[in-house]
Amino acid sequence: MNKSKYWRDRVKKEMDAKEADDISLEQSMKQLHNYHFRNIEKEIESFYQRYADKEKIDIAEARKRVSELDISAYQKKAKELVVKAEKLRKEGKTVTRDDFTHQENADMAIYNLAMKTNALELLRLNIDLEMQELANGEHKLTKTFLDEGYRKEVEFQAGLLGLSVASQASVKGLADAVINANFKGAKWSDSIWDRQDKLRSIISQSVQSAILKGKNGLTIARDIRREFDVSVSYAKRIAITEHARVQMEVSRLSMAENGFAMFDIIPEPKACDVCKDIAKQGPYHMDKWRTGENTPPIHPYCRCAVVGVEEENSSNHESLDKLIKTEYNQSMKESSTYARNVLSAVSLIEPRITSQIKHIVKQSNGNLQGLDFRLKSLDSLARKISTDSLLDDISPEEAANNINDALRYTAVFKPDNFFDDYHSMKNALVRDGFKIEKVKNTWLDDGPYNGVNTVVSKDNVKFEIQYHTQESFDLKNGKLHELYEERRLPNITRKRKAELDKMMFELSKSLTKPNQIERVN
Repeated sequence: MNKSKYWRDRVKKEMDAKEADDISLEQSMKQLHNYHFRNIEKEIESFYQRYADKEKIDIAEARKRVSELDISAYQKKAKELVVKAEKLRKEGKTVTRDDFTHQENADMAIYNLAMKTNALELLRLNIDLEMQELANGEHKLTKTFLDEGYRKEVEFQAGLLGLSVASQASVKGLADAVINANFKGAKWSDSIWDRQDKLRSIISQSVQSAILKGKNGLTIARDIRREFDVSVSYAKRIAITEHARVQMEVSRLSMAENGFAMFDIIPEPKACDVCKDIAKQGPYHMDKWRTGENTPPIHPYCRCAVVGVEEENSSNHESLDKLIKTEYNQSMKESSTYARNVLSAVSLIEPRITSQIKHIVKQSNGNLQGLDFRLKSLDSLARKISTDSLLDDISPEEAANNINDALRYTAVFKPDNFFDDYHSMKNALVRDGFKIEKVKNTWLDDGPYNGVNTVVSKDNVKFEIQYHTQESFDLKNGKLHELYEERRLPNITRKRKAELDKMMFELSKSLTKPNQIERVN
């Protein structure tokens, strides 16, 4: 086995270990958020147990009246009235408001209002402290994750490349600088504090608003749980993406120490088309290393890897292009058979699924568009199977089994209500027995395509639901679609791919992002 093959095999095995680390990190983030959510939930329950009523609070009026009170005097009156009530109960009477004078009832109402207003302020303070603890916990958890990632990658690269003790020490000495470096204009720690500040504000306002409107405690807890679920997703995305960045930088430093002039990208098993295409265009010169552009992480959650290349295998892109074109034409014949089988299977359940999706989209204030094209054409599906087979180095049969969009739907929402309508539809799907298998929010990526793509299943059949604004839908089905279809063909030249990339990015620049799109997951 040559060195290059050995290195690639080692890197691919290491991907499994990194996936296990990511799963462990996700579980830890969930546990952290669940712990603080339960504490907040207890605070809210305690408030409602003491001050539950069906009346709304006019907080401005309450604060005005409370500020004018002599609390000690009213506290004394309240104790006297409690003694009076106890005396009446001992005499066998059921105590009501009629047993007190109008003034006594007014005094008790004012005193209770003061206590409730103060309790609300205390509740908000306790929740705010809990949220600060959550932010500190997330920062600590992420820092540990990045520190461990750096250490493990140094050890892995040392074993892979045989780095000397001096070289290892040189790489280790840069740990703090690498971990705390800016990535796409921000440090990971700043991103955590900024997001947690926003979350703390959202939770505080949500709790106060709900209580003032007379909502019950279960409703408030449910709203907070939704915000916490979004926060877990954010926290995981930042940690895993930054972890990948840190480990890629260790790889770069290690390869530089070992004298490599070039590197290749190794796509992860679930790599997207963008990463696969970037990998196909390698190897790259080390001085062309651009993290986030041609080097992982290309996008959030990207776990593709890099490997050093001893010498450029340049004999020639033209010969390679001709070979790929020949393989593609041969593959298309076999892929057409598998495409027919896939379409036959989904066509059996399509009418029932379509009826349900129509109803759910309408319920969620959406507009179902492109329905005439819900089933992929035979030619389009065969091309996809053939392309995936060649790019992923798998059989056409396996590529056909991985198809999730032979049946697909598109829900279009208004930009201002996108998040709320998407969330409503997602809940409606789950209530009707659908399972959300995968969500990909490409509005958060740096690619030319913008939308939310989900894989949904029911009765062991998978299909795709896309979520768009009218603007992004029109672009996606217009010129952008033509360029994308041309670009993903395996028999296209590298020069033409670069031209198409530039054209697609230019088209996408003008799109307006939907409101709260960053919360869609």
